[in-house]
Amino acid sequence: QGFKTNEDQLKVAVEDLNRKYRKAEERYDLLKTHAETKLDEANQKLGEIQRSKAGEIAKLQALLRKAEMGVASLERTVEQKTRENEELTKICDELISRVGQ
Repeated sequence: QGFKTNEDQLKVAVEDLNRKYRKAEERYDLLKTHAETKLDEANQKLGEIQRSKAGEIAKLQALLRKAEMGVASLERTVEQKTRENEELTKICDELISRVGQ
């Protein structure tokens, strides 16, 4: 009879542990599903942000190229005006020297 009682107690303990195990497994599956959902949402948001930032970068690069072209144009204009000023200075110096003779 002692063995029967011990066996019954062990069966109850095993059933209790199996129930706790199944409950823990269900909780794990629920948490895993929740984590996967959150991870998918985060990856989707990250993708959207990356696409948005890529668009902004492209726009800024285009603006930079436009500004660089403007600077290059202004530099050419300055060089041309500098040459023109040098030529005018020579012409003025020649005229002044002729008038002074």
